[in-house]
Parts: sequence; structure tokens; C-alpha cells
Amino acid sequence: MKSLLMVMALVFSTAAFAEYVEQGEACSSEGQRAYVYNGEDQDVFVCENGKWNFLYKRMPNEQD
Repeated sequence: MKSLLMVMALVFSTAAFAEYVEQGEACSSEGQRAYVYNGEDQDVFVCENGKWNFLYKRMPNEQD
């Protein structure tokens, strides 16, 4: 059970699903990504130097 919680903490620390993130807004986890849904597509942001920076727009048919 302890290892499961550690894995879940790692997963959630590297990817965030956010309703709204704004370019330049403060963030705390360097390298963390936020996926903001805009209708059918997603805007992907990454935490760099303590601020959210737009990375790319992910389309619905895009695979990981």
C-alpha cells in the first residue's frame, strides 16, 4: 500500500490537470505540466523558473 501511495504521489507531481492556468502565473514544481481543456483540444503548460509557460496545443486526435 505504501508503494502505491508513493507511485500516485509521483504521478500527480509530474502532471496537473487544471481548469485554468495563465501564462506567467506562479507555479511551484519545476518541470510540472498542466493540461487545460479548451473544448476539444488542450493547452499544455510547463512550470519553468517558477512560472507557467505555454508549451503547445494538443489536438483531440494526438496520441501520447
